[in-house]
Amino acid sequence: MILYLNRHYGMEAAAATNVILLWSAATNFTPILGAFLADSYFGRYSTIAFGLFLNLLVSSYLLLRIR
Repeated sequence: MILYLNRHYGMEAAAATNVILLWSAATNFTPILGAFLADSYFGRYSTIAFGLFLNLLVSSYLLLRIR
């Protein structure tokens, strides 16, 4: 991944390492946040439905942007 960020995005090694570190931290922290919100406020099924809808919106946007 660091090589990809270096070659295709022209990032320095330190900056690429920071990006990977922040991405890893975010992807490990968001399930904990989602579980807290689901258990405390919204409920299991509505949180799952919202997550699926948000995923559909972001995926659709990215697919349309690529073309």
